Amino acid sequence: MVNNFSISCNVCGCKIRLRYQVSEILCPIKFQCPECKTEITGSIQTIWHYGKEQIEELPWHYDLKIKNASEIKYETCKYVLEVSPDLSTNKIALDNSVSGEYIPTPFMRQAIVPNGVLDQNTRFYNFLGIWEREWENLKIKIDLCYNEKFDLLLTRLTENYDCFPDDINCIMSVHQDLIKFCVKILPKNIMKEYTKMSNKLTKIITAQSNAFNDFSRLYNFDYTKQIERKALQLIKSFLDIYPKFLPVFNTLKFDDYEDLGISTLT
Repeated sequence: MVNNFSISCNVCGCKIRLRYQVSEILCPIKFQCPECKTEITGSIQTIWHYGKEQIEELPWHYDLKIKNASEIKYETCKYVLEVSPDLSTNKIALDNSVSGEYIPTPFMRQAIVPNGVLDQNTRFYNFLGIWEREWENLKIKIDLCYNEKFDLLLTRLTENYDCFPDDINCIMSVHQDLIKFCVKILPKNIMKEYTKMSNKLTKIITAQSNAFNDFSRLYNFDYTKQIERKALQLIKSFLDIYPKFLPVFNTLKFDDYEDLGISTLT
């Protein structure tokens, strides 16, 4: 789904149609006015009113912020710029839509790429779809784990390894939650060996729980805990910025760099 916004350059009055591919992801906008070369910047995002779908005619609104240009009443514009935070877009060009020429939306253009690439992109989009719902909660768990607030963390666990002391239980549980979160973006078969080892370890713990308890009391886990907590923080730092890489990954699939780009680098 695309939505159109007309803007006018504050310096020369040039009219530009923003052809926005609707998305919940915040999309930065940065380009030069094609007439006077003034830099126009801003952002756009679709804000959904969750829980109000039944009581509002349109349970969302578009948050458009723009500098060095102003939104104007929709009208025919001389130029058009596609805007999308996660799909490749046409660079700014003369707007030929008035001639009746069909121009595929960024989403439709994405849908015609080779199957293997499309499959991986689908995994990207599925991953981004859970971002707002799950990532903030998982970050709290990682921070509680890193700061050794295990008493608070125990109340938030979804996995529970209570055969271990509380600190080991918390670290392993957060590790598992992070893996479940990341598996949606990782290559399909990458978890095969990990799952095999995990199942084997679970069988050992179940079959020899007393011996495993004795081992856990004797083994010094301090170094292991320190490394694991640091690893969780590093992964968290990367995942915080990961969605911003998606437009770059998509752009790399195309050979037509003269016409296609990403909205943040037009």
